[in-house]
Amino acid sequence: MSVIQFRGNEIKLLQVGQLDDAARLLHSSWHNFYPRHLPAEVTSEKNLDEFERYLDQHSAHTWMALRNQKPVGILCVTSNCIDELWVKPRFRRKGIGSSLVAQALEYMRNRGFTTAQVGLESFNVDGEAFFEGTGWRMIGAESMRLQPGYEFEARVYSTAL
Repeated sequence: MSVIQFRGNEIKLLQVGQLDDAARLLHSSWHNFYPRHLPAEVTSEKNLDEFERYLDQHSAHTWMALRNQKPVGILCVTSNCIDELWVKPRFRRKGIGSSLVAQALEYMRNRGFTTAQVGLESFNVDGEAFFEGTGWRMIGAESMRLQPGYEFEARVYSTAL
């Protein structure tokens, strides 16, 4: 297992003993962001157990960023797609997200993929700025309607590996 260390942080593949901490980070990050943008009927369904099950299935391709052995960021991959990328707000703009993405892109390249993708909702302006700022380009979009009054665009970004 490779561990990347930088500026007092480290990035490493998720370990079984870190599953609870990772699920709590993913759960709190998700619930700190989505309730501002989606109906309560959608967000209230996402509980800690669901995130634990998700990470248990994805642990072989999930990386955590740690600061003083405490999780500050997480990234999950399926095939050539970044499924989840979260960095605690106070640790953003410190290279953590970029380091997590770099680790994921290396993982994808080593598996023979030539492009990587990530999906973002149109209301995720910080996410779009992050990926566009590092050279990713939007390759598609689809209008989504969850219920009357809750519409947004699901966007797909891509980059060459």
